[in-house]
Amino acid sequence: MEKEMKDWQHGYELEYLKSIESSFSEYNKVCLSPFAEMKKNRVAERLFSKEMDIVKKEDKEVAYIPTSVARTKTPVKMFNNVVIGIKKKGERIIENPTGDELSVKERINSYAENCWMVVNSEYEFGNKIAIDCGFKKIGSKINSFSDILNVYVRGDVEYVKDVGNNKLSLVKIQDVSEELVDKISDKISKLDNIFANHYSNYNKSKSWSAISLQGYSPEISMIEKPSEMSKKWQKENADKEFKIQKTEMYEYFKDEIEEVLEKYIGAETQRIRLMRLEPNQGELDRHTDQTDKEVGVENGDIMRLHIPIKTNKDVMFSVWNSENKRLDRNMKKSTLWYLDMRKPHRAINGGKDERIHLVIDVIVNDNVKQKLNGLNDYDYKE
Repeated sequence: MEKEMKDWQHGYELEYLKSIESSFSEYNKVCLSPFAEMKKNRVAERLFSKEMDIVKKEDKEVAYIPTSVARTKTPVKMFNNVVIGIKKKGERIIENPTGDELSVKERINSYAENCWMVVNSEYEFGNKIAIDCGFKKIGSKINSFSDILNVYVRGDVEYVKDVGNNKLSLVKIQDVSEELVDKISDKISKLDNIFANHYSNYNKSKSWSAISLQGYSPEISMIEKPSEMSKKWQKENADKEFKIQKTEMYEYFKDEIEEVLEKYIGAETQRIRLMRLEPNQGELDRHTDQTDKEVGVENGDIMRLHIPIKTNKDVMFSVWNSENKRLDRNMKKSTLWYLDMRKPHRAINGGKDERIHLVIDVIVNDNVKQKLNGLNDYDYKE
C-alpha cells in the first residue's frame, strides 16, 4: 500500500527526500539549531523553490549545493544590529554543500555571479570547499542557538572590514577594590537563601539563581527581562507595568553599589543583579542572549559587566568568539569584566564553594566605550 503524499513533500517521494537528507549527515551533526539542519522537510522546500543545485554524473546525483540568487538588496548581519556586508540583487548565496568534493568545486567555480558562502564553522567539508574555491572569510554570523557561521565572499561584494568592539567577547577591564568586594560579600553572607531560580532553557540543572537589586519590578525575585519571557508569561502578565526600579536589596547594598557605579562604571544602568552558580559542577549551559535586541557596544546599547564577588579556582567561564575559538576564563575575585552576551557562552562551577557575580547591565556611553579601547580577547593572563 502506497503511503499518502504529504503537502510538505511538494510531490517528492519520501525515500528520495530521505536519501538527500542522509547526504547532509555530516553537516546536520554539527548544527545546534534544529531549524538549520537539512532534514527531509527542508530538502523538499529547497527542491520546490529551486534553491538546491543538484550535480549529476552519468545520470547519478553526486552532490547537493543549497544555493539561491538574491532578489533584493539585503544586509548580512553578525547579530541583530551589526552589519558585516550588503548582499545585492543578483548575487549568489551558497550554504553548506555536500557530496563528491571535486563535483562540488567544479559547480561552485562555474558560478559567474558575485558569491556569498555561509558555512557552519564546525562543518569542515564546507569550509574547505570555500577556501579551495577562492573565497575570502570576512566575518561570522551567530544565531540564537549558538551556531557560529563563517561568512565568505568571492568577487566584488560590499562588506565591512572592521566591526570595532563587536570583535570582543570576554575581556578584563580593570581590578576592583578588594575591600569594597569584601563588604558586598559580607552582606551577602548575612542574607537567608533568597536567590531565585533563573527562568531559562539553559538552566536545566537549576543551579543558576539570582537576586534583583534593580530590575523591572520591586520584587527581588523578578530577575528576568519581561521582553525575554515566554509568550504565555507575557499574556498572563499583560495587565502589569514593568519599568526599571530599585528593589529593597538595592537599599541593603546601596553604599557599596553606588561606590562601584561611581568608581568603575560611570554610566546609566538597567538591571543590576547578584548571580549565583552552585558548587560541585553547577552549570549554565552554552547559550546566547540574542533575544535582547538592545545589546551592543555603541552609544545607547546595553552592555553587560561582571564583578566576581565570591569565586574559586575551579570556576570556568567559556565564550566562543566570532572566530569560533573557545576562550576559557577563570575570572578572579575583585575584577571587572565585559561579556558580549550575544556570543555563545557557558559557566561551570567545578569547585566546592559557590560562585556569586555582581552583574550590571549598563547603557553604553563614551565613558564605557573608552574602557574597551585597546582590549583584546587574547590578552588574558592567569
